[in-house]
Amino acid sequence: MNLNSNYEIILMSSFPKPPRSEKKKNLNNLLNSFLKEIPQEKKLLSNQIKSIKTTLHYTAPEILDNIVLKIYDFLQINIPLYDEKEKTNPQWVLNINLLWNMFLNHYGQQGVNKSTLP
Repeated sequence: MNLNSNYEIILMSSFPKPPRSEKKKNLNNLLNSFLKEIPQEKKLLSNQIKSIKTTLHYTAPEILDNIVLKIYDFLQINIPLYDEKEKTNPQWVLNINLLWNMFLNHYGQQGVNKSTLP
């Protein structure tokens, strides 16, 4: 038995994951969900989401709200929402809007500072 691996297991089990790692995981899941919704012919949109995902992996937990702002900016610029009463949006746009609002509702109570959103 390798002493180093035992030591690592003890260390890893001794310290709970910080809550921000959960936020990072949920942001990653949100971006993955966006990628599933975006049609294949919208390669530019997919590439922009992938770029945000790459940035997410290198973002310190303390500044994860910057990623939320990047996602918000992406949505405002690239996926404009039309009048919901008219139902002129394609289904994938409505789905992305729903995912985004669910994320904000969940984290509005747990740490995303909604006041930083324009």
